[in-house]
Amino acid sequence: MLHDVQSILKKLRVRPSKNRGQHFLINESIRNRIIDLADVKKDEVVLEIGPGPGVLTGSLAECAEEVLAIEIEPGFAKYLGNWAVDEKLDNVKVIHGDALSMDLPQFDVIVSNLPYSISTQVIFKILPLDFKRGVVMVQKEFGERLVAVPGKETMKGGKIKKRGAPTFKSNYYAEITELFKVPPPAFHPSPEVDSIVLKIIKRPFPFDLDSKEFYFKLIDILFLHRRRKIRNSLEMGFHSLPQGAGIERSLVKEIISGESLSEFVNMRPEELEIHQMVELANMLCRSLDKTNDR
Repeated sequence: MLHDVQSILKKLRVRPSKNRGQHFLINESIRNRIIDLADVKKDEVVLEIGPGPGVLTGSLAECAEEVLAIEIEPGFAKYLGNWAVDEKLDNVKVIHGDALSMDLPQFDVIVSNLPYSISTQVIFKILPLDFKRGVVMVQKEFGERLVAVPGKETMKGGKIKKRGAPTFKSNYYAEITELFKVPPPAFHPSPEVDSIVLKIIKRPFPFDLDSKEFYFKLIDILFLHRRRKIRNSLEMGFHSLPQGAGIERSLVKEIISGESLSEFVNMRPEELEIHQMVELANMLCRSLDKTNDR
């Protein structure tokens, strides 16, 4: 089936959509490597988003208790449903619909070659859910933002420039690591950029955080203008923080200029380590609590 992707597309009269970022895997060794690294068990339910012509689906069905394949393209959904019946794959359930607009079914593992256009939205839709792990392929630029976690190797490798809001937000939910990169010729049609395969391991956030809502909003404010120093970003976006609305400007400057924040305010957000972002969020949150209690 893997080698017939182009003939399947021709038969279904389906052209890969540029708007949806559709690039279908045609490299068998990479397919096999993804399946091996996913290490799906016989008692696990696998979610696959955007299966297209089913390059991964059949191999996943051999390993899993059930494969839930969500496909928005009606031609592919019909084809996969018929194929599963013909192959007597009773554990493959094809769901025709938009993964971004539906309530996702319960699953243990996600294994997907995600369309570029929805990869960010899909990742941040699944991360809050209750599942074990995942192996997903995304556009390299986005994937590198997810794995650009702070540390000595990151600093030496220059990856600090790749840190952004996705880095800090995704780290709240899971440990995400790079498995390997995939070049354009591995796909039909070939994309203009490399892809990257990531491993997602769900785990509790390893730091004590006063407020998730406050933490996420602070990240948005700081990375709205990532090259600005934290002091400047806070002065501009302070009133968007939870409990920050209505605080007098003089008090805003007093809080930002306080000794407790002096370690951070002259840094840029991409220079912060995860524990520093948490510390900054906690200190600001507590300062606002005290200010509003006056």
